[in-house]
Amino acid sequence: MQPRRSSALRTSASTVLGTSEDRAWFLKNSRWEDSSWILAPTNALEERQPVRLHWDFTLRDGHRFTDARHAPLLQTSKRLIALIRGRSLYTGLPLRPSSVLNFFHTLRLLVRWMDLEGLRRFADLDRPALLQFQHRLSVSPTSRHSIRAASTVQRHLALFNYLYRVAPNSVTVFRSTRSRGATITKPLAPGKD
Repeated sequence: MQPRRSSALRTSASTVLGTSEDRAWFLKNSRWEDSSWILAPTNALEERQPVRLHWDFTLRDGHRFTDARHAPLLQTSKRLIALIRGRSLYTGLPLRPSSVLNFFHTLRLLVRWMDLEGLRRFADLDRPALLQFQHRLSVSPTSRHSIRAASTVQRHLALFNYLYRVAPNSVTVFRSTRSRGATITKPLAPGKD
C-alpha cells in the first residue's frame, strides 16, 4: 500500500490542470471559478494575511478580465498561475503564495498590455510583440521610480519561462531555423537576435 501524499505535494500538470476538484488544491475558501482567489497559506504570516489574486481587474474602456469576451485567456491565465504555484522551475517544489503573487502581477501587466495591443491569446505573442512588451516594461514608471531597473524587467520576463516550459504551444517566442528541410524552433535567450 502506497503512503498517502499531502495534497500540497501533488504538483503534476494533470492534477493542477485537471477538471477534478483537485485542481484547486492550493486555494483556501475560494474556488477555481471565483473572481478572487485566496491562496492556501504556507506559513504563519500568510495565515494572518492570506495572499489574494483578483482576476476581475480592469482593462481598457472599463472592461474586466472576468468578462465573457476574455474567458479563454482568463482560463489559460488561471492554469498558468496554478502551474506556477504547483511547481517551481528552479526547485521543483510548490511556490509560496507571495512568490505566486509576484508572477500574478506580471501576468496582469502582460494581459493589460495585450488588451491594448489587441492580442487575445498567448500564442499571439511573437518575437516582435515580446520585444515591444519588454520595452514597455523598461520605460514604464513604477510607483517608486521613473523607470524599472533592468533586474526588475528581467524578473518580470521570467513569466515567459513558465509559458514556454509548461505550455510551449501557447507562446511563440522562438527563433525558427532551417535544418535539412525541417523548421526547428528554439527559445530566444534574452537579448539575442
